[in-house]
Amino acid sequence: MLLVDEAPSGWGVGDDVTAAEVPEAVGGPLARPHPSFGRAAAFVLLTFALSWVLWVPVLLADPDAGQWMLVLGGFGPALAAAVMVRVGGGDVWSWLRGIAVFRLPASRYVAAVGLPVVVVAVQVAVAAATGTPVALGDLPLGVLEFVAVFVIVALVGGGQEEFGWRGWLQPALQQRTSPLVAAVAVGVVWAVWHAPLLWLYGAYEPIVVSFYVPTTVALSVVIAFLWNRSRRSVIIAIVLHASFNASTGLFVVGGQAATDPEVLFIAQGVLAATWVATAIVLVVRHGDQLGRSAPDASADGQPS
Repeated sequence: MLLVDEAPSGWGVGDDVTAAEVPEAVGGPLARPHPSFGRAAAFVLLTFALSWVLWVPVLLADPDAGQWMLVLGGFGPALAAAVMVRVGGGDVWSWLRGIAVFRLPASRYVAAVGLPVVVVAVQVAVAAATGTPVALGDLPLGVLEFVAVFVIVALVGGGQEEFGWRGWLQPALQQRTSPLVAAVAVGVVWAVWHAPLLWLYGAYEPIVVSFYVPTTVALSVVIAFLWNRSRRSVIIAIVLHASFNASTGLFVVGGQAATDPEVLFIAQGVLAATWVATAIVLVVRHGDQLGRSAPDASADGQPS
């Protein structure tokens, strides 16, 4: 299968760790055997404060003049995670080494990049089936756009959020509850955190939000599954996040269809339905453990 599980063999560059130690490498610097829900709530509040304090003034003033503030606000989850690590008595550098695992099977990266591409292919197929003109001739340009946006998102356009979402919050919650419940909680927080940006870009409409929230929660479940199957590496989460954002460039519909509200409505509905269906399939096949192959470790490195 594409996502076969393997015992961890190392941190990417550095010392080898065992399967039981990988969660400590991720969660150990949380510095408490079982991070409380109170600490998770503190992380969420700090994340919102760090991001929204930059985004809300832009929302109320001139968005074009505050692009740098929008970018900086996107680092809120990562910065909040680093603060929580330090407050918990951990070392930020050790935490980063533990979660930034690059040395993974190629199949993990193929899955992370390919899943969003497959979803867009479904969108294009549905568009064609419903009579929307499809411009396959634009596909080469779409691929170039995909690559460019992928790099930008991975570095500063959303991928950096994963140091907070999957680097701190998911493992913190996963030590207290099932990976599925943790992933759904992270997805809800993730969706609400984006609220100022949705408003800023004119996307804060009931129908858009009704698609956006289930898409984000389902995506969180899929990322959590792949993250659990990939030695809990935040790198694989960044890759999937970046591919998801960049894949919109592959939605090649012709003429005025690209801005047609009805076409976009159907496309958003297909996007949400496909990601929700993917998440459901994973839950049916793997249960609420979402691919977790070893118990989470406490701060002393022993399974809890």
